Amino acid sequence: MVPGFYRFARDPVSITFPAMSEPNHIDRYVPADTNGGWGIAAGVIAFTILCIITVTYIHKQTYKHPTDVTWHGKGSGDTEPARLGSGGSEH
Repeated sequence: MVPGFYRFARDPVSITFPAMSEPNHIDRYVPADTNGGWGIAAGVIAFTILCIITVTYIHKQTYKHPTDVTWHGKGSGDTEPARLGSGGSEH
């Protein structure tokens, strides 16, 4: 029999996991910092709220309902905005 061939025969864990039975084990545990992104998350939420407020303001200032009587209508006598490429001719 070769000396050292059955060096792990006494411990069944050593047979299954021989790397764990070596005496020069180096601990490689690195603690994780899993709560480090809250500042970025808060920034994204603040930017989203700012975008919603901006879009709501623009919509309230510029939207005209299709049944709004102050909107330009055909034959209403209001001046119509200039059309691009029409050359000033009426259709």
